[in-house]
Amino acid sequence: MSDLRPIIIGGFYRCGTTLLRRLLDSHSQIHCPPEIKFFRDLRLEFQDDPYAHLRFFTTVRSLPASTEDLLDTIGQGYLALRQRIADRLGKPIWADKDPENALYLEQWRMLLPAGFRYIHMARYPLDMLASAREAGFVKSLPSEPEAVLDRWLTNCRAARHHMEQWPDDSLLLRYDDLVRAPVETLQHLFSWLELPFEPEILDLFADPARGTGIEDQKTLQFSSIHGASVGRGAREFRPDEARRLLTCCQPELKWSGY
Repeated sequence: MSDLRPIIIGGFYRCGTTLLRRLLDSHSQIHCPPEIKFFRDLRLEFQDDPYAHLRFFTTVRSLPASTEDLLDTIGQGYLALRQRIADRLGKPIWADKDPENALYLEQWRMLLPAGFRYIHMARYPLDMLASAREAGFVKSLPSEPEAVLDRWLTNCRAARHHMEQWPDDSLLLRYDDLVRAPVETLQHLFSWLELPFEPEILDLFADPARGTGIEDQKTLQFSSIHGASVGRGAREFRPDEARRLLTCCQPELKWSGY
C-alpha cells in the first residue's frame, strides 16, 4: 500500500527548496504548490511589518485564544484545504515547501499526528551565503553573512534534532547531488517516498503550470537542471573570510556530508 502521508520540505534560503518543490509538483502523485507562509503568519515573524497591527493573526489575539488554540483550529482548516486541492487535482499526496519548515517541525507534528515525511535540503554554506547575498531577501534575512549563517545553523540544528528522533521518516538531500546527478538523486528520493520515478519531471519542472508565488524567481531562468552555482562560495569569499565563517559550523558540515 502506498504511503500517502504529506511531505514537508525544509532547509534554508537558496538551498534548493524551490527546485525540489517544482520537481515534486511535476510528479503525477504529488501536489506541491509555491511557498505558503502559514506558520510565519501564525507566529507574527515578519520583521519591520508596517501592517502588523492589521494582520488576522494579530487581531484574532483579541480573543482569549492561545497560540495552541489557533494552531489546532485554523491549522486543521489549512490541512483540509491542502487535501481538498490535492484531491481536486487528482493527486493523492500534498507537499509543503518552506525553507523555514525546519523551525516548525514540532508544530507540523502536532497538526499531523499520523506523521509525515520530512525532506531537508542541504547546501554548502559558503555557496548558500554567496547566493543569498546576490538575492537580497531584505525582508527575511539580515545583511551580514555571519548573521545569515547563524540563522542557517539554527535551521540545521532543528532539522537534525527532528531527523534523529524520526530517522525512518526523514531524508537529507544535498543540493550539490541534485544538480550534479539529478537522475540518480531523484531515483533515490522517489524510492524512499515509495513512488515510481517519472523521468518526465526533469522537463515538466520548468513548466509555468508549476506556479511561482513568492519563491526564488531565479529558478525560472533555466529550463534544465544545472550545477553552475556549485562552488561559487569559494570563488566569492576570500580564504580568510571563508575560514572565519566556517569555523562555527563544523558539526553541521559533517552532518550534511560536506
